[in-house]
Amino acid sequence: MIYNPYGCDLLTVGASNEIYRLNLDLGRFQSPLMSDCSELTCVDLSHGLNSIATGSIEGKVEFFDLASNTKVTELNPNTKGEEISCVKFQPGTLNFMVGTEKGKVIQYDMRYPLPI
Repeated sequence: MIYNPYGCDLLTVGASNEIYRLNLDLGRFQSPLMSDCSELTCVDLSHGLNSIATGSIEGKVEFFDLASNTKVTELNPNTKGEEISCVKFQPGTLNFMVGTEKGKVIQYDMRYPLPI
């Protein structure tokens, strides 16, 4: 669960392919963002890019643009089908981390699809 201060939204994921958005200013749910994965496990917000990253049980990371509410791209880390348990953007940079269920941590640069 994360808070998006730009849209006053609380974003959360769970045992479905939807990213739920609760607008705290209006006090109601917005239409959810839809993922191509069957189940999402984690979500994080990049304040500089106004986008989010989600991890899934299939081992994929998907990126969504919050300005247009659309999926931008996806990343398939070489994790041999391990579940993605954590995604985290590094503040002030274009780097982000991916954590897997077996304790592997992989660092990426947003401009390059291979790990650093």
